[in-house]
Order: sequence, then C-alpha cells, then structure tokens
Amino acid sequence: MSNRRVAKGIFNRDAFLSDPRFELLFDPQTSGGLLAAVPEANAQACLADLVRTGHSGAAIIGRVTNSGAADSSVVLK
Repeated sequence: MSNRRVAKGIFNRDAFLSDPRFELLFDPQTSGGLLAAVPEANAQACLADLVRTGHSGAAIIGRVTNSGAADSSVVLK
C-alpha cells in the first residue's frame, strides 16, 4: 500500500484510473523493476544493451522534462 502514496504526485492520475496498466505503477511485485531513469544521451545505447542481453521487452517509454511548475508532479501521457 505504501506504493500507492506516490499516486498523489501524479498530476493527471484521474485520467488514467480506468487504464488497466495504471495499477502496474503500484504493484509491489513490479515496482522498481518497471522503470529506469537514464540520461537521454545514453538511452538508445542502454536500450540496445538490454535487448542484446535478453530483455526483449525493454523500451523507451517517455522523457522527463521541466514543466516549469513549482511542484514536482508527474504527468502521464
């Protein structure tokens, strides 16, 4: 349940509540294993290494950008 506290920081969470993948963000079996933050300049090389070493499901799924907002909300797309 402690993983669910992070949901408060997702700015547009209500728009994704009905998406079946939303719960994966908080599933204790997968949290920590789903996402890795990699500098953009290294992302393609990291992805290639992951695929080469057998992680065929690896993918680049987004970017971290500065929204200019004073808070540190996450915006899902």
